[in-house]
Amino acid sequence: MKRTLHFLLCLVLSSGLYNCQPQEDELKTIEYVDPFMSQDITSHGKPETVLPFGAVRLAAQTVDSGTISSLAFYNAADQEISPEARALHFLPVTTAPNPGIDIPSYILENHANFHSTNEQARPGYYAVQFDNGIKTESAVTKRCCIMYYQYPQNAKNALLLNLLPLSPQDSVKTQIWKMNNRTIEGFCKSQGTEDNRQIYFVIEFSQDCQIYIGKNTFHPLGNNQKFISDGCCLWIDFGQQTNKILVKASLSTVNTEGAAANLEKELSHWSFDKVERDAKQEWKRELQNIKITGENEQQLKTFYTKLYLSYMTPAIFSDVNGNYNGPDGEIHSAHKYTHYAVCPPWNDWEDIPPLLAITQKKKVREMLRSSQNDLRFSGVPHQAQKPEDFQNQLLTAIGLAPSDPDNNKFQLVAPIFERTVIHLGQEKRFVITVTQPSEAHIYIEEAWLNKRKLDRLWLTLDEIMQGGKLNLILTDK
Repeated sequence: MKRTLHFLLCLVLSSGLYNCQPQEDELKTIEYVDPFMSQDITSHGKPETVLPFGAVRLAAQTVDSGTISSLAFYNAADQEISPEARALHFLPVTTAPNPGIDIPSYILENHANFHSTNEQARPGYYAVQFDNGIKTESAVTKRCCIMYYQYPQNAKNALLLNLLPLSPQDSVKTQIWKMNNRTIEGFCKSQGTEDNRQIYFVIEFSQDCQIYIGKNTFHPLGNNQKFISDGCCLWIDFGQQTNKILVKASLSTVNTEGAAANLEKELSHWSFDKVERDAKQEWKRELQNIKITGENEQQLKTFYTKLYLSYMTPAIFSDVNGNYNGPDGEIHSAHKYTHYAVCPPWNDWEDIPPLLAITQKKKVREMLRSSQNDLRFSGVPHQAQKPEDFQNQLLTAIGLAPSDPDNNKFQLVAPIFERTVIHLGQEKRFVITVTQPSEAHIYIEEAWLNKRKLDRLWLTLDEIMQGGKLNLILTDK
């Protein structure tokens, strides 16, 4: 009996160790992502903290090389239309404004210099250590963000929330309401542009604070008081009770009630670690849609970073209660689906980027419905960020080069990876393997689909979506 129990125990332990191995391999997909590489691949600038297809983003804004002006929190759908004009700009500071100093001068004095070695970024997370000793970390949910500020000992613990226009030519109408000692809400609206949609927000602080607000100089803002202006700046004093402050914020395109609902649903707690951990797990699930096997670390790094960037858009545009601001300027409700800002608009499946059609079938249905509804309401799509053109490069790298978008055909080419597993959902997979892989073998001699030799070197989308195994025999001739 003892021998039997010992055997069962060993079997359980060995099974556990075996099951742990795939999990360790799966985490590598995240480790290959380099958000700083996005600066070379796209024109976005600093790494953006975002979840897959998330409604909001948070990114460092710079005024010149090595100088950070703020951490900008904005709607992802505003990426193509100067998101900074409708963003919440946060900058932790360690000094109080001198009496009589004008707000623009105080802001310039507090731009914090930092070196690139002080930055950290990974999917859903960004951190920077400022030269003045302030440590800042940020993480996001789909519609909210949480920021952690650690101030130097014996310093003034304060925060600037800058809602002033970025240039004299801009006009931003703002309204701020201090609800209590720890919560403010309001809206920010760009005026004088073709797109006048507002962003509404709710911001919560982890402890009581005093708020001073103004456009030219600071004035106290008491509880239940409102401040309305064409742009403003807030100086938020946390006192000396603790040098560790948490800030939560949520955005909505509809109203402050929507922003509050987002915060209550997605970020009702104060655990920064939980938000960071959940973001990591969500990116892990999405990036595992394509599992690559290869020995070239740089190629893997480039592939998964581009896949990470490909899963940023289209962005969610509806609040957790389903409401969203349509392209016709009216409030609509997404009933039993999530609404996305899709640009350029998708009329049918032929308009969908092939990479998303293959790996995001369930979400793509909602994206297509979103686009069709927007066109139905106004005939004009949102001015949202367009999908990156490098998405087709990813498919080409695994051997499926999109060649005939009207007929959803893919030209078979020599992959740069030895093995690719595409998860299609519902336990279906499409596996691409290579026989005789070599840097010199760049031509396809034979192609086998589900153990059947093909008399052509192309596949249709339907053939891929049915799942199965494609084996490519390569040659150097």
